[in-house]
Amino acid sequence: MVLSSLREALGLLRTMPVLWLTGLATGTVCADVLLLYYYGGGFLAMRAAVLQLVLLPFFLAGSLGAIRKGDSSLSAFFSCGREYYFRVLLPLAVILAAAFLTLFLAMIPASLLSGEAMAATSLVVTGVLVPFAFFTSFTDAAAVMEDRKVFDSIRRSIEFTLQRTGSTLLFYAANILILGAGLFLAAFAWSILLEEQLAPLTRMNATELAAFTPADLTGLVGAGGIWITAAIAFLLLTCCGTLVVAYRACFFRRHTAAAAATPPQGEYDVKGRWYRY
Repeated sequence: MVLSSLREALGLLRTMPVLWLTGLATGTVCADVLLLYYYGGGFLAMRAAVLQLVLLPFFLAGSLGAIRKGDSSLSAFFSCGREYYFRVLLPLAVILAAAFLTLFLAMIPASLLSGEAMAATSLVVTGVLVPFAFFTSFTDAAAVMEDRKVFDSIRRSIEFTLQRTGSTLLFYAANILILGAGLFLAAFAWSILLEEQLAPLTRMNATELAAFTPADLTGLVGAGGIWITAAIAFLLLTCCGTLVVAYRACFFRRHTAAAAATPPQGEYDVKGRWYRY
């Protein structure tokens, strides 16, 4: 299922070019935030990021709806985006609110630790966000491809993951490999294109590197380097974002179709009542 879903997703990227709109929107958000942070500061960049992130569920719903209907037209994409926008947005908002509330409550005992506060904070953040991401990743797919409501789509994602834990772990491993390969290529291209600007880093000692901040890196690469970084980030998220969304939809659809085709196992008792194993 993992490899066959990946092959199907790659095929959809060729036969349904409209799916690339979601990746283009994701890449645009990242590039805009980088450029706005450099030219306008964190205040402007943060507000622009929030505004654009609110619009992303529209493109996500459009891609999932187009895959569900098998329609690659722009009209179908935008129609599905309008129809399923809130079905995608509202569960994501509930999940984020629950995750941050859980994280806040879990941080209270961690904040009481003094010397080990940083290590405890990292463990708490990982221990809260990873399970939330693992069990709720298919919420949008359930909302669009199975017409689920807000809380029902969250429940369906958890149920889907629990029933196919092994296959889901392999699916996430494949996604990590895809993103890791993309990050490696992006980092390689970034270092080649900014070789001259990054040359001073090779002459720094360990103490200087430890004190090096992101603001120092921004000043080192300059405006040209920021534009190159934004362009690379745009290409990376456009390609990886488009593939990951299509891959997740194909994986979810294949498993649900296989489950629907498998007859339930059980038997009738002497009174004619059905008992499922």
